[in-house]
Amino acid sequence: MTDEAAARRARAAAFEAWSRNDPAARPERELLGEHHVMTVAMSAMDEEARRLPTGSELRPDFWDTEIEVSGRFIHRVHRTKEEQVFFPALCDWGLLEPVHAEVLHDVHGELGRLTEELCDGIRASDWEQVFRVVAIYLHGI
Repeated sequence: MTDEAAARRARAAAFEAWSRNDPAARPERELLGEHHVMTVAMSAMDEEARRLPTGSELRPDFWDTEIEVSGRFIHRVHRTKEEQVFFPALCDWGLLEPVHAEVLHDVHGELGRLTEELCDGIRASDWEQVFRVVAIYLHGI
């Protein structure tokens, strides 16, 4: 089965679950739960970054964990679900215009680029770059 065929099947299954109105089976519940995990992780990232200009050391262990959450979970797992299943399903159902799905895809790409820039700052122990990137990542997009 091709990737596109698999994505179509996933969208059809999502629509079926949605139309049954079974709260436990509704696919957006999983995404909303993931959004909660992301909010907690982003809050911790924001709090840690705010310490940096006061002379606090850059703690690589903390940032390694945040990069794991942001890079692997958010970008590779969560956003893949949104872009390959959820957004196309919303477009199929007439709830999202394709142009808006493209804008969301572009924003996700920019956030991925910022995550790479954050990794560079952490590797270089450059607290100013880490502080700047976190501010843009959390408040500028």
